[in-house]
Amino acid sequence: MILAILAGVFWKDIASISLILVILGIIVGVLNITDRDIMPFLIAAVALVVVGSGSFTILNEIVNYIARFMVPAAIISAVRSMWRLAQPT
Repeated sequence: MILAILAGVFWKDIASISLILVILGIIVGVLNITDRDIMPFLIAAVALVVVGSGSFTILNEIVNYIARFMVPAAIISAVRSMWRLAQPT
């Protein structure tokens, strides 16, 4: 998260930062999101994506980089949640 904030403020035009954030988001989604954290995490991710359409330049850049970090983790969490819901009981 700190890397996303620093990238939004200082390193706006470096494409490798986005790749690093996506890879870190995948790692977080696979390893750190537990079953009881999935729903609050997905709500926060949706709120972040909605807020990401703001018009402030530096704030918008920071939110975009944070979204690049959170979206892969949110996709993994959503798929895990749907998989658990589809399992027969």
